[in-house]
Amino acid sequence: MLNSNRNIFNSRKVFGKDKAQTKKKPVRRKKKKTRRQKSSASLSWAERSFGHKYKRAFWIGGLAVILVYALLFNHFFVAPYRYRWRAIFGEAKLPDNYSIHGIDVSHHQGTIDWDKVATATIADDARVEFVFIKATEGKSHLDRNFQRNFRKAGQYGLIRGAYHYFSPNVPGDRQARYFMDNVQLEEGDLPRARH
Repeated sequence: MLNSNRNIFNSRKVFGKDKAQTKKKPVRRKKKKTRRQKSSASLSWAERSFGHKYKRAFWIGGLAVILVYALLFNHFFVAPYRYRWRAIFGEAKLPDNYSIHGIDVSHHQGTIDWDKVATATIADDARVEFVFIKATEGKSHLDRNFQRNFRKAGQYGLIRGAYHYFSPNVPGDRQARYFMDNVQLEEGDLPRARH
């Protein structure tokens, strides 16, 4: 019979080793981060590379570059065409020494109130007396509002004319033929024009 004091597993032995002989694993304690280490974890690459003082310099430099690009864009792309926006914003300046004034229209102006155009007075009581209306473009584009605009301008007593918007990648004779086929002028209309 087995001795009750002797078990298969001796209480002092753990899998063949004596409890007294087992070594405890050392507990690794995390080192406390210094103030410098704590702050470097949240710094940007610029601050880590160049120091905290340079952060403001990068912002100022970045804003300066954006400002320079904006000024160059204005100078080369906006300023040359600034006069085109004057009439839209109510700053229309008529050419001096001319007593007759006119406008040109196309589908870009949408539906035109021809009654307003015919009765409108511009600066110094000048009236709109003639209208050039876009008729065609290239060899196959007919302005979608041409027929309506051309008819209405005539009904309201305005001298009217038609123009063709030239496309440089299409032969001129084909464009001229297309323009002539789509524009039938009447007596009193202005001669055909090319833009």
